[in-house]
Amino acid sequence: MTTQPKVPIQTFVDHENMCLVPPEDAAALSSALSEVMQNSALRERLKQGTAGLARHFEWPTIAHSTAQFFEHTIALCKF
Repeated sequence: MTTQPKVPIQTFVDHENMCLVPPEDAAALSSALSEVMQNSALRERLKQGTAGLARHFEWPTIAHSTAQFFEHTIALCKF
């Protein structure tokens, strides 16, 4: 459960690996929490989805992505 980011993040998929709610919308947050509590199929889908999403935040993945970014950036700077 988190707020909708200002810039879309492709790996964040509403009702698949998290529930996205509008910022500063207590009613939407309450509704989303109730939905998750009452819907076991949704809870299971979120459980499976978050396991897949977690891989994007492991240090080896982050380090690899960072290295690729800098390699690409350096390659663009070569004349």
